[in-house]
Amino acid sequence: MHSVQLLSAILKGKWLLDPMFIESQGPLLASIINKSSEFIAGTREPDPMGAFAVSGKEPNRARYSWYSGFDRAQPGSIAVVRVRGALMKEDQWCGAIGMESIGEIVKAADSHHNIDGIVLHIDSPGGTVDGTEALSNIIKATKKPVVTFVDGLMASAALWIGTCADEIMASTDTDEVGSVGVLMSFADVQPYWEKQGVKFHTITASTSPEKVKMWEDLREGKYDAYIKEVLDPLDEKFMSTVKQNRPNIEDQHLTGKVFFARDVMGILVDSTGTLEDAINRAYTLAHPDEDFNDDTNSNLNTSTMKQFDKVNGVLGVESLEANDEHVSLNEEQLEAIDNKLSENEQAISTAKADKTTAEDALQVAEQAKTDAEEAKAKAEQEKETAETNLANATSAFDAIGETIAAANSPEEKAEAIRTLLAAKPGVKPAGNLQGNDDTSKTSEEVDWEAINNLPHNKAVDNNS
Repeated sequence: MHSVQLLSAILKGKWLLDPMFIESQGPLLASIINKSSEFIAGTREPDPMGAFAVSGKEPNRARYSWYSGFDRAQPGSIAVVRVRGALMKEDQWCGAIGMESIGEIVKAADSHHNIDGIVLHIDSPGGTVDGTEALSNIIKATKKPVVTFVDGLMASAALWIGTCADEIMASTDTDEVGSVGVLMSFADVQPYWEKQGVKFHTITASTSPEKVKMWEDLREGKYDAYIKEVLDPLDEKFMSTVKQNRPNIEDQHLTGKVFFARDVMGILVDSTGTLEDAINRAYTLAHPDEDFNDDTNSNLNTSTMKQFDKVNGVLGVESLEANDEHVSLNEEQLEAIDNKLSENEQAISTAKADKTTAEDALQVAEQAKTDAEEAKAKAEQEKETAETNLANATSAFDAIGETIAAANSPEEKAEAIRTLLAAKPGVKPAGNLQGNDDTSKTSEEVDWEAINNLPHNKAVDNNS
């Protein structure tokens, strides 16, 4: 028996779901469509252990169902909430509780005085987009510590939800996590009914041209607009949230691929252990100052230390061994680490010296550049002055006569001046200018008396 609600979500919903799960559910979907399964639109009886509370120190003792209330739980208990199967926003008649109900349980546990922490017990391929972000926000907003326990599969929407916890523990190295991505799948049943004689009419208001356009494009196999406008923004939101929750994640983990827990240790998974270990861990996070060393915590898988690959590389081991979450190192290992730190310090010192040398060289080069620019500016100024002086001198020569002005080169102008001088030979002086040249005009600026008293002018015979 299957609910109409589930079938509706399968046919029209947007999913954050692992594709392999979709393939595995193909026969079930085919049986529903072919009417070989009965539909029931009713209510479901809750799973009495879908959520329960148990002592944080003694997780093997009595467990109190959430449906009987956390009031019966012992103080210092941990709430365990199952997140299982294909997730939907609302409770499924034939499946797990919905994400709305899970969120209510988490909020109740976070506010109850008997509950110290929360464990999300996840085995899910993902689910609908609707409800996923809301549940994730509830988990991130909890005041009490939350530990995700992966028990088989944590993919797509379940990964979105699970990474919002404070820590993630897997049950084995081969548990699967990942499948970051968004998909939408729908069944176009219209061609089937058209063959049965049913005629479809779609009528929209004149002011609603976009009402069914995207849906019609999908039915015609035109997916680009839907991918760009719907799926890509959802996927960007998904990836952004996972990056914030798990800072060590890389782009290679965000392509939709599913990984074994051992391959993403320290990235999407923090440790491996049992459900009891996860409960103990939640209690420890709630009581960081308490000396808590329960025997059930001693069987944490030593593979959790594989995440410290750099330390393991220095020590030359595949993985350090952990006992009760503590690691002991012998003298030889400590010496190896100390030597590596010394090498790193020397490398840092050398790098700093190289940086200083490079900075000094850069400073010298910048000063040389400044000096060269100043020298260039000075040379350009001297050139400009020389060109001005030459132009002035040339103008003065050109003013002497037309032949000089017509000459092009300095050599030609000099030759023109010599020619002009040769055409006017000198004559014998006939006395000083003031005494013999009545047509001359004196200038107030010329001291003729001083000139005439010069020795060589006195020697001139005024009567000759």
